[in-house]
Amino acid sequence: ASDPTGELAPWSAGLGALRFVVAEGVVYWIPANPAADRLAFLEETSLSSYLDPAQLADLWLEEGNRLRSANEFEAAIPAYQQVIALRPHDAEAFAGLGAAYLGLGRTEEAVQTLQRAVELDPDHYWAHRLLGNAYLKLQRFALAADELTQAYILDPRDPHLLLGIALGQGRSGQRDLALLSLDQLLARTQDDRLRADAEVLWREFSANPP
Repeated sequence: ASDPTGELAPWSAGLGALRFVVAEGVVYWIPANPAADRLAFLEETSLSSYLDPAQLADLWLEEGNRLRSANEFEAAIPAYQQVIALRPHDAEAFAGLGAAYLGLGRTEEAVQTLQRAVELDPDHYWAHRLLGNAYLKLQRFALAADELTQAYILDPRDPHLLLGIALGQGRSGQRDLALLSLDQLLARTQDDRLRADAEVLWREFSANPP
């Protein structure tokens, strides 16, 4: 944000804004109240014109993530759309938008949005995982297995992924692969609920449960 003419300083002072200078001629403005919503402050006081598009996109992304984390999915959608309008190649915004669509049960829209996220960033773990879950909801099991496998390759720390991978593999006719995934899952976790779910799938895909 910049105030090269000095016009913003006296006006914003009356609004209770604080300022701090990060470089000569460049001034950043924030609300005086630390608990205030920064984006709302900017919008309500027409300060957004003093931000460059990247800074404004960052604030909209922060707002979208905050709303989505609070399960306010409807409100999160326009926030993410604002990011995409400012930064059309922002994979994180597409992933967040896809997550919001999933939260509302708008699964087909989620798939289209998450496909764009992984196109923009093929190494985006969260987007692959969300896309895999969306495919599971639509019973597109082979596609689900592929996306969840990609997520697992990117970050193998969460054994829950193996359950989704096995479900996608088994329901798409790849039962041998599904059983291998379930073996790996059972070897990795002591979580009773996860093990019980794995054993249910094992019985579905094999005549010889563990």
